[in-house]
Amino acid sequence: MSNNPLPGLHCAYCSSLIDDYTPVEDGTVPVEGDGMMCVYCGNLNIYCDEKTVRKLNKDELAEFAKDLLRTAKEKVAHGEYGTSWNRRHRPA
Repeated sequence: MSNNPLPGLHCAYCSSLIDDYTPVEDGTVPVEGDGMMCVYCGNLNIYCDEKTVRKLNKDELAEFAKDLLRTAKEKVAHGEYGTSWNRRHRPA
């Protein structure tokens, strides 16, 4: 546990208690619009305030998918995935 309490939040997908968070950058706290991944179901929630998270809308989900793909392509280009992964997933 990261010892960053968020009392009272529940995942918008599975209703599991979100009682803690691990920031991407040390010393930061969630602000409205930040993504929060549920460790129980793996879905991405959007932080609204100290008592609410919500599901992504279709536009946010599409943008998130583009960001993931861009990050994966960058990692492949820089050799950050193993060589077998590079061979299997390299564009033709």
